[in-house]
Amino acid sequence: MVKSCRNDALRITDFHSTWTQEHVELDESVDSMYYIKHGRTYLYSDAVIRAIADTRRAFRPILLLLVIPPFIRNPVYRFVAKHRKKIRITKTCPLPTQNFKQMYLP
Repeated sequence: MVKSCRNDALRITDFHSTWTQEHVELDESVDSMYYIKHGRTYLYSDAVIRAIADTRRAFRPILLLLVIPPFIRNPVYRFVAKHRKKIRITKTCPLPTQNFKQMYLP
């Protein structure tokens, strides 16, 4: 997502960052990416779809997936999230790029 991002306002962080601890009330029972936009928090497939759509205009049509009910989308999200390490194309993690460093909230 960082590679294709053209949105200068988009920022990322992790669950253990200072920013997250100060700004997000995490729910321990939720095993999901969080996406926060205009004060609203999105989880599971909603978070992924909205985050991808916000990376660049060309990806906005992905918002059409929101017409699929969450009870169908979210199991797909959970399956991919659970097996993401098996799905990876490369076996190594890349070094942080300049774009990643600019997007990251410590």
